[in-house]
Amino acid sequence: MLFQTLARSLTHLLQSLPSVIDINAALVDDGLVDKDKIGGSNFFWSFPGKKDRQLQIEHETTLTEIECAKARVAEAQSKLADAKRGREDDDDGSRAKKLARMIELEKEKKAKTAELDSLKENDPQALADLEKELKLVTEAAHRWTDNIFTVRFLCSGLVLLLDDFPFLQVL
Repeated sequence: MLFQTLARSLTHLLQSLPSVIDINAALVDDGLVDKDKIGGSNFFWSFPGKKDRQLQIEHETTLTEIECAKARVAEAQSKLADAKRGREDDDDGSRAKKLARMIELEKEKKAKTAELDSLKENDPQALADLEKELKLVTEAAHRWTDNIFTVRFLCSGLVLLLDDFPFLQVL
């Protein structure tokens, strides 16, 4: 009875534990163990210095990234200093006056642009282009009208011709 209970609990214990294959697969996925398939067998191994070398490479990469980031920060700070140069506020407030004047001039420019757009409708060059286009369209309309009258005239002559020759009416 004790043996059956022990066997049953051992079987249950083996089923609940992960298998060696699962453990090896997890270690290979984490890069802690290397795996090669030779023939029909899988061989697993790990060198003690491999993890140290990986950490060393990662450390060197991180240091390189830090140096690049420091260079970018220094460049950005120099650009910021260049941009700030000439923007210092004077004692008499001339920068503020100039900024206010610039805003005023931009508003005036927008107003003048809107006025110019409204006056473009009466532009002499635009009106001349419209008159030229109107003349061209009118000539095209007359040409087609002339063609219609010519065809009507020819058709009326053909009807008179058919009245003179009754044997052509069969066709």
